[in-house]
Amino acid sequence: TYRELEEKGMLLHLASVGARFKRGAVYDQVLTVRTALEAAKGARVVFSYAVLAEDGSVLCTGESEHGLVDPTGRPKRLPADLLQRLEAPATGVPSTPLLV
Repeated sequence: TYRELEEKGMLLHLASVGARFKRGAVYDQVLTVRTALEAAKGARVVFSYAVLAEDGSVLCTGESEHGLVDPTGRPKRLPADLLQRLEAPATGVPSTPLLV
């Protein structure tokens, strides 16, 4: 968990975020958010996102870039166990790449 990461003296700072809106959603609409690891190297992690309607149509895509730092703000290399956890497919979630 993120709490465990903090307890080890590591923080994931948001470096950049972007979104592309394709269609709007409405109140009470059930949405699915899919997240995929795009890159993890050194102290940098990049995730991509897609927000899907119930029929599977893509409403929004986006990405975020994060940097792993210590409590003083100095970059830290991603530990092997964190990389392993990030790269492992989530249980109960399709592990196929999202193509949008």
